[in-house]
Amino acid sequence: MKCERHPDRRAEGICMQCGREVCADCIRMTRGRTFCVECMEKIRAHGLSATSAGSGLRRKDPSSAAALSVLHGGLGQMYNGEFAKGAVLFLTKVAVLLICINIVLNQTWLMALPLFVFGWGALWAYGIWDAYASASNFNRRLADGRGSSDAGRDRV
Repeated sequence: MKCERHPDRRAEGICMQCGREVCADCIRMTRGRTFCVECMEKIRAHGLSATSAGSGLRRKDPSSAAALSVLHGGLGQMYNGEFAKGAVLFLTKVAVLLICINIVLNQTWLMALPLFVFGWGALWAYGIWDAYASASNFNRRLADGRGSSDAGRDRV
C-alpha cells in the first residue's frame, strides 16, 4: 500500500470518504475514523460531523465481485472501483475473442483453440480471482483504516 499523494511512502490507512490510501503525514483521524487531508478540509468547510461524512465508503462483497467476473472479465474489477483495470481486462478479453473468431473464419480453427483456451480462459480465470482478492483486500484496508490510532491527529 502506497500513499496516493506521496507514492514513495507507505500508506497507514484508507480515507473513509474517498477511499484514498494515505501515509502518516496525510492521515487525519477523528472519532476513530480515518480521512485524507482533502476530505478533512471538506468536512470542516461544510460543517459536517465526522460520523456523517465517513459513511461514503462501503465494504465490497468478494462473492459478488467474483460472480460479475464470471459473467465477463473486468466487471468485478469495476464493481470494486478499479475502473482502469476492469476496462483493460474487459477489452483484452473482447480482443482475444475477436482474434479467435477471425482465425476460425479463416478456417484455421486448430490455431484458435489453444488461443481461446489459454488466452481467453486464462484472462477469465484471472479476472475472477483478482476481483475476489481485490474486494477482500479493500475490506481489509477499510477495516485497518478504522482501527488506526487517534494519537496526534486532528479532531473535529
